[in-house]
Formats: sequence, C-alpha cells, structure tokens
Amino acid sequence: MNPFTLLPLIGFLLTVSAGVYTIKKGGKGFSKGLLAISIFSLSLAEFGNFMAFLSSSGQTALYWQGWSLGWLLLVSFFGTLFSLIFGRQNYRILLKKWGWYLTVLFLGILWFLSKLASASLVSEAEQLFNGYAFRLTIIGRYLFAFLLISLAIILVNLENTYRLINSAQKKRIKYLITGMCIFLSCYVILASLALLFSYIDTRFTLFSSLALSCGIILMISSVRRYGISDVRIHIGRQALYTSATLTIIGSYLLAIGIIIKLFTKIGLNLNSFLSFLAAFFVFLLFISIVFSKPLKEKINMFIDRTFYKDRYDYRREWMNFGEKTGLIFDMGELLESITSALSEIMHIKNVSIMLLDENRKRYSLAKIKGSGCSNETYFEKDSEVTDWLWRHGGPLEIKKVANKKIRTELEKLNVPVCVPLITKQKLIGILNIGEKITGRKFTNEDLELLKMVASQASIAISNVRLSESLIIARETEWLQKTSSFIIHDLKNFISVLSMIIQNAANNLNNPEFQKDFLDDISDTINKMNRLMTKLSTLPRKLELKLQQVDINGLIEEVISKLKIEQAGQVKLARHLNGLPSITADQGYIEKVILNLILNAIEAMSSGGKLTIGTRMAGAKGANGRYAEITVKDTGSGISPEFIQRQLFRPFQSSKQKGLGIGLFQCKSIVEAHYGSIEVESEVGKGTIFTVKLPITRLIPLTG
Repeated sequence: MNPFTLLPLIGFLLTVSAGVYTIKKGGKGFSKGLLAISIFSLSLAEFGNFMAFLSSSGQTALYWQGWSLGWLLLVSFFGTLFSLIFGRQNYRILLKKWGWYLTVLFLGILWFLSKLASASLVSEAEQLFNGYAFRLTIIGRYLFAFLLISLAIILVNLENTYRLINSAQKKRIKYLITGMCIFLSCYVILASLALLFSYIDTRFTLFSSLALSCGIILMISSVRRYGISDVRIHIGRQALYTSATLTIIGSYLLAIGIIIKLFTKIGLNLNSFLSFLAAFFVFLLFISIVFSKPLKEKINMFIDRTFYKDRYDYRREWMNFGEKTGLIFDMGELLESITSALSEIMHIKNVSIMLLDENRKRYSLAKIKGSGCSNETYFEKDSEVTDWLWRHGGPLEIKKVANKKIRTELEKLNVPVCVPLITKQKLIGILNIGEKITGRKFTNEDLELLKMVASQASIAISNVRLSESLIIARETEWLQKTSSFIIHDLKNFISVLSMIIQNAANNLNNPEFQKDFLDDISDTINKMNRLMTKLSTLPRKLELKLQQVDINGLIEEVISKLKIEQAGQVKLARHLNGLPSITADQGYIEKVILNLILNAIEAMSSGGKLTIGTRMAGAKGANGRYAEITVKDTGSGISPEFIQRQLFRPFQSSKQKGLGIGLFQCKSIVEAHYGSIEVESEVGKGTIFTVKLPITRLIPLTG
C-alpha cells in the first residue's frame, strides 16, 4: 500500500467517528443534524480520495475523484445551511433572504452531479509518481469556480457568527469554528489551484486530508465540552463587514493568478512551489481574519471611516453594551465589562472608571484598561470639581472647559474626555475616556453615544452596589435570627433549670430527687454545650439524624425533667395511647414537645390543667397512618386574628416577654418530618396544639 494513502484513510475514519459522536453528544436542534450530515458527506469525499490513491488505472482514479467532488458539492450545500442557522437568532429571516441563493446552489449542484456522472469534466489523464493528474474541461473549471464561491460564503458566515457573539460565548464555539475554517480553507486552496492551473493533481488532496484531520479533532473537542452550543446573535449592519473577507479572498486569487502569468511569460515552471506558497499564505490569512482582533478592528475601522463616518448603529451598540454588562453582580467583573465594551465599540486606547468611596469620601480609580490616570488621582466628594461635574451632567471634552480652575483639575485625569456617572440625582463616579486608536477627535455623535452608555453603566453600577448591600443586610439578618434562636433555646434551658430549683426547696433531702436533680442538670448542660458547638437552628435547612423514636417514652422523659407534677401549680393529665416507633430525629422532636409544654405552662401563670395525649390516626395503609400528639392547656388562649396572621411566623409572640421563635421552630421541625401542626384556641378558655407525624419512613404527605 502506498504510504500516502494513510492520510485520507485516517481522515475518513476520523470524520465517520466525528459524525457519530456529533449525533450522540451534540445535543438537540436542527443545526446539529446539518453538521452531522456535512461531516458524513466529508467522510465519503475522503473515502473517494482514499480509493483514488489505491486505483490501478487512470479511469478508476477518475471515477473516485468524481465521487469525492460530488460529496464536496453536497458539503457546500449542507455547510451553507449550517452556517446560516448555527447561532443565528433570526435564522428564519436569513433563510428567506438567502432563499434565492440556496435555490441556485441546489440546482447548480444537481447540474454538476449530472456532469460528473457523464465524466465530461476531464479531457485527458496523466499518470504521475504516486498519483494522477487530470486536465479539466471548461465545465470542470466552472465546477471548481462554483465550489470556490460556495465554500468562501460558508467561511464568511462562520466568521460572522464567531465575530458577532459576545466574549463569554466565544469560547464555547471557538474550536468548532476554528476546525471548520481549517479544512474549508484548505478546500478553497485546492479549488483555486485547480481553477488556476486547469488540472487536478490527486497528490494535493493529501493536504486536504491533513487539514481535515486537524479540523475534525478540534471540532470533536468542542462538541465534547459544549455540544452544539446554543449561542444567539442577530445579523444586521455587520453584513457590510463581511465584504472585507470576500475582498481578501478575491485579492488572493488575483495575486496568485498574476504571479503565475508572469512566471509563465518568462518560461519558468514553478507550479508546485506556487501551490505550497499559496496554501501557506491562505491558511495564515484565514486564521488571522477569524481570530486576529487587531486586524478585524482595522478592517472595521476602515469601513466605518469610509462608509459610516461619524455614524453609529445605536440599536446594535446599545444591544452589545447591554449584553456585555447585563446580569453581572460582581463589581470587578462589571467594571471590566464596561471598559472592555467601550474600548471595543469606540476603538479607544484606554478607559478608566473612578467610583465614589463613601468611607473615604472621595472619587478614586476603580478600574483601568491600558494606560490613563494614575492610581493617585482622586477628587474629594464635595469638592468644587465634583459639584461642577454633577451640575454639568453630560460628557465633556476637558480642553474645552471654560472654567480654568476646573479644567486644571480635570487635566489630572490625563484623558481628553470624561463623563459623570449619575443616578438618582447623585454622582456615583467618573468615566474617563482616552484617545481613539485612529487618532481622530471625538465628534458630537461620539459624545452622544457616551452619554447613553454612561446612563446605562450608572444604573448597572448602582444595581450591583444595591445587591451587595442586600447581601450584607441578609447576612446581618441571618446572624440576628440565629442569635434569636440560640437565645430562645437558652431560655428553655433556663426554664427547665428554674423548675428544678423550685422543686429542690421541698425535695432536696430526698436521695432519689438528688439523683434526678444531678442527672437533669447534667443533661441540660450537655444540651447547652451541643447548642453552642452547632450554632445553627432553623434559618438554614435542618439536617435530620433519623432513628426509631418512642413518642410516649419521649413525652414521659420531658415530663420527668420538668417535674411538672411536683411543682403543684399545674395539674397534669396523661392520655398516652399505644403507638409504634416512628422514624424521626429524637433531639428535634423532643424540642417540639418541650416547647409546647413550656408554652402551655406559661399560659397558665395562675395555675390550670395540662393534658397531654397521643393516639394513632389517619387512614389505614402504609403511608396513611400517623402519630398524633396533643398538648392542651386551660390558659389565657390566643385570638383568632393572631392565629391566622402571626402565630407561626418568626419573631411574633402573644406573650409580653416572648421572642416569637418557639412555634416557628416547632412548625419547621414538624414539616421537615413531613408532618403538620394545628392549633385550636379560645380566648380565656385555653389552647390545643396537635402535632401529626408519619408513622412510617419519611415520605411527603403530598405524594
């Protein structure tokens, strides 16, 4: 086997794999299907190149060369569709506008395919070392001109897609576009060489195989990381910029043609040398066009100076600036986006922003791009110059400021133009605009655009500052709430210890009471220690430690610790019916029971009756049964209005010294166990709290 056949063979295998991978991993969408079809068409074209190298006769090689060209023609059609749809927000409109071209392209492909079938593209064949050369007929030259134009248009569309998206999205499609541009550029080279020399050299297809392999590898790496990314751009005035790409392609063809004619006239045969030179030149050219930002800026500036002098497409610039600065909530990132966007839109060497520092009461440098005012430059908050800027309100050219004192101060910025950043009648910063890259002066239209951009930038900066203030306020609120929860738990611990001390006056000499006394104090201290180490309760999500819990036993334990029956003021009644163990967090359920009992005791400050009951309730079945706990008192009761509007809300209490934490805490704990808590009350007669907890594993009651 000829070693040169390895390159098209590798290209064929890679493209087949890439097509399959794109279908599986490329995500959803019409563009994915078009890309996959284009890749499979490329694989069949590469298969034709592979078979042409294996051919034992010129006729067989010609057949496979025609096969390859036929699939390349189909690539030009599906590739054009992909380039019009991929990333285009208005692709349906584009397809309608390009309908005439797509129709001509399709009909042209059908016509050339018919000519390929009749083998009317070649007049003669010549065997070369490791390959074949075919002399083209006039129809053959038309085919390559057709192919050259269609591939160039695909490159133009891909370059537009890459150039017009914002920088955040560029990285998602960079390698996909790069890979396609590499092998499409190589096909442009081969088509131009065939057109200029009027023959096909099968050995030159080795370059397309190498370029195809490199491009496909880049494309696969992009698909693996991002799929066929859903980027969205809108094509408008930018269509004029594409003429720069077409001009470069035309200039390249013209230059190569002139050089060939000159060498032919003087009798030199440098076809191979010129082929390599052309390939190398066009490869660098396309890469520089698509990915060289300075070159693209110069092209765009040339077009602006020639066709759009002193004119801006405000809609486009406004949309671009909004896309680059919107939905950013980090001040550093926002300022970077503002300076970068302004530098790109207006071709400015440097942009800097001075923001008001409320603590130091002055405007100082916040972000700088390139060179500009120094870090030491600042203005006092209530100085004469800042008051003057606030009153002026709009962009100003510093050298035109009539007030000599103000102009001298502003010249410290070392920029020709500055713009006050004002929002809500307050000067929040100063936008400093450096010289233009072109060296041209700022026009009235430039200043008008700066005024619009500064207005939007002021709002964006104020929003970020407000967001930062809200975050600080929420963190402070969370700290206050956490502290309140901790204080509430400590209050419960103190209540338990107080009741133990009260009972100690009459029972201290009782040995059994002494043992219980020490056990209860030790248990309370342990709970206080655990509370201080956790420093967390309900403002954040509960982390339940599930285990089998005996509800009746837990209630008896709480009653025993509180020594309710020994206190004498409150009469206790138990109605604890048989219950199976439930799956719950014992510590949290104990906290619920303790809160409800302490609330009931506090509601009966003059004495009363406390009734605690348990029972099975709910429909029969695995998920329908639940344990019901009731805590009933004969205290002061709660008004219906307070129950409806405030009872289970944090920091709302019907008690004079209450913190309003306990019932909110109880409700949160019960709901975390997929249970519920209900209340019935009548003012002056008492209150009943009912807690319902699922008997079985934790399953939401809603299903």
